[in-house]
Parts: sequence; structure tokens; C-alpha cells
Amino acid sequence: MTLSKTYFQGLVGKGRNIATRAIGKTPKGQTPLKSLKRDCISLLSARGQASGIKTALNVHKTYNQCSQAERLEFFEFLLTEFGRPKDKLVEVSKKYSETPSHDNLKNLMQVMEPKRQDLFKRMNMAPGGTMALVNMRTDLLKFLKVSPELKPVDMDFLYLFKTWFNRGFLTMEPISWNSPAVVLERLIAYEAVHEITSWDDLKRRLDPPDRLCYAFFHPNLADTPLIFVEVALCKDIPGSIQDILAPERPILDLDKAKVATFYSINNCLFGLKGIYFGNFLIKQVVANLQQTHPELKKFVTLSPIPGFKDWLVENDRAARFGVSQSDLTFLKRTDWYENVDQHKHVKKSLRSAAIAYLTARQPNSHRLQNSVARFHLGNGARIENIHVLADTSDRGRANSFGVMVNYLYVLKQIETNHEAFAVRHEIALSAPMHALKSKIDKSSDGI
Repeated sequence: MTLSKTYFQGLVGKGRNIATRAIGKTPKGQTPLKSLKRDCISLLSARGQASGIKTALNVHKTYNQCSQAERLEFFEFLLTEFGRPKDKLVEVSKKYSETPSHDNLKNLMQVMEPKRQDLFKRMNMAPGGTMALVNMRTDLLKFLKVSPELKPVDMDFLYLFKTWFNRGFLTMEPISWNSPAVVLERLIAYEAVHEITSWDDLKRRLDPPDRLCYAFFHPNLADTPLIFVEVALCKDIPGSIQDILAPERPILDLDKAKVATFYSINNCLFGLKGIYFGNFLIKQVVANLQQTHPELKKFVTLSPIPGFKDWLVENDRAARFGVSQSDLTFLKRTDWYENVDQHKHVKKSLRSAAIAYLTARQPNSHRLQNSVARFHLGNGARIENIHVLADTSDRGRANSFGVMVNYLYVLKQIETNHEAFAVRHEIALSAPMHALKSKIDKSSDGI
């Protein structure tokens, strides 16, 4: 049962009076950072629910008033003042080791949980507290690049977020042209794969019956999708994003739809980095489509290949696939894809190079270099086909010379493929892709 709005407002109102008596008003001239530190200490000592909610509200409000330098200092404060007491941890660990009783285990567990986690839990009590904490971690992740010593603070955020954003708390909802405007605005803002250029562009992706969109939502983040996937219903497996997004494309009769194509998957909140929703979303969308569109026979992606261009041009690697310097000069032209005669001879080389890249491992590791390949192959898909001139947008050419890939989800093979990939590091390939890779491997000298 959730608190009613009237009750919640009354509780906060009571908290305002209690908190004023308990901790007083912010002294005149005190910096936001000092107020923030003071309120965090007060929040941890607050016993009443009402005063705790009011103090949590103050913490979020004051944090938003802090400069970037003050926010960095605040995270350093969290690191040094709200961590695990090392001496106490050693003491209770020794006691439990010597006498593994229930009481000693309880004491050990209490000491092992840093005060930061308790602080974050109390900060989450405030209305809008969950989103405020997600935004706070967004700042922290940026600071980690220059202050890696703050990693323990991030570990506590991530530990709690993995619990709060457990799959069991999420709901999958379809998004249509009739969805609330705030949701549609966020789709435009969060689309990072294929830019939504206008409201008309968005309507073309959501309104026709052969275009669908699904998202995960969390009850504490109303109208904010955590992740969404855009789906095109097609007759055949597509080989070009231009065909899917064409403004004047014909609308497909649903009776002729045989393929569901996932052409854009977007995580929306950077502050939830490290929490993986995509595998659950795709599998639930597939299950839903099987019920609503039983005519569908195949479930496939049309995916970008980020990093392929940079990988190909470094260390004279392109020459190993028959891509000469003159070819690279040609490919760097903004209009190269319009010259059909010129790009014909590089098409074969780009396909060969792409399969080599998609199956390439990181140095001294079984981990694949390409993150999108890791995601889909780890989900149990297989590499079905590679397409040249599949994305001729500025972003597509910058990432991969316009090359894209299909990952096919064969429902009866998903678990087998997943286990082979996770346990034996095997990559599932279609017969044509297996033949292409074998040919590359035979001619390769350690690409």
C-alpha cells in the first residue's frame, strides 16, 4: 500500500516543524556544502519518520545548490566520514571467526554495511528521492574519471540500485503516439542510436501499426522510461536503417509481417550504469509479440557496430582485408556512399573486416571487443548477417563506415547459445557468417 498524497503532505508538514526544532534553520552566510554535511549527519540521527523526510528533502535541495567543486568535496566527505569503521570491522570479524554465533554474525553484518548505505536509504524517503539519488550518481560517475578513490561510494550506490531496480519492481509498458507528452519528450531526449529529429519523425516511429515501442518503468520514477526498444514489423530481415526510417515508406499490412526487428535499444539514465535491463526487456517483448502477433516467425536486430571504423584504420589493419589507403581516403568522404561504382569493390572487404571485428577478443581475454556484440551474443542471439551501406547517417559513417549487423534470436536456441557463449566462449554464427569467418581465419596472421 502506498501513502496517499494528503497523508504524505501532512507528514512532511509535521516534519517541517519537528526538523526546525531539532536542527534549526541554516545559519546566515553558511555555504551549501556546510549545510549539506550538517543535514546528512542530522538525517542519520533522525528517529522520527516525519523529521527524516523533511531532512532528506533539505539534503536534496541543498545538493542541487552546490557547485561542481562542492559536489566533489561532498562525495569525498561521504568517503571519509560514512564508510566502514575498519578497527571495529576487524574486531567483530575476529569475534565471529572465534565464535560464529547468531549475535556475532548480526554484529558483523551491521558493521559491514557502511553508514553511506543507511544515509542513501534515508535520502530515498523524500518525495522524488529515488531520481535525485540517480542524478547524484550521474555526477559521481563523472568525478570517478579524475577521482577514482571515490569508487567505494559508487559501490554503495550500485549495491542499493541493483536492489531497488530489481526486475521484479519493473513494469513493461507499450509507448504509442497517444502516450503522455512527457514520456514522448523523454523518448526524443534519450534516443541515442538513431536521432529523432522532430515530432513528425517520432510519430512515424510510434503511430503506424507496423511500428512499436516498449519500455521498462519503475514505480518511483513516473513517466521516465529506464530503457526502451523500438520495433519494426517487416516482411523480411532488413539490411538498412534507411528503409526502416524512410519518411515516405509504405505501411506494411500486418498479415504480411513475418519479422520483428529491434532497431534501437536505449538505456535512459546514466546514473543507472551497471544495471542491465536490456536482456529482460528483449525477452519480454518477444514473449509479448508472440501473443499479440502470432504471425511473426523471426526476431532480429539491426544493430550498429560502434568502434568498427577506428579499429579498422588503426595499425594498418585495413590493408589485411584488402582495404587500401586510397580506399580509406574514399571512405572518409562524406558522400562516398552515393558513388555506387566506387564503393562496390570495398563492400566485400568491409564485410570481412566487420566479422573479424565482431568476433575479436580483448587482449589476453575471452571478452569481445564490441559491447553491442557482447550484449546480444550473451543474450543467446547469433550473428546472422552483415550489411554495408546500412546506415549512411553521419553517426553511422563515423562509427562503422555505415556497416550494420543483424543478431537473430532463434527462440529454441537462445539458452544453448547463451550457455555456449558464457561457459565455452563460443560465438553463434549463421552458416554464411561462419563461412566468412572461416575464410578470414585461414588467411589471417593474427588479426
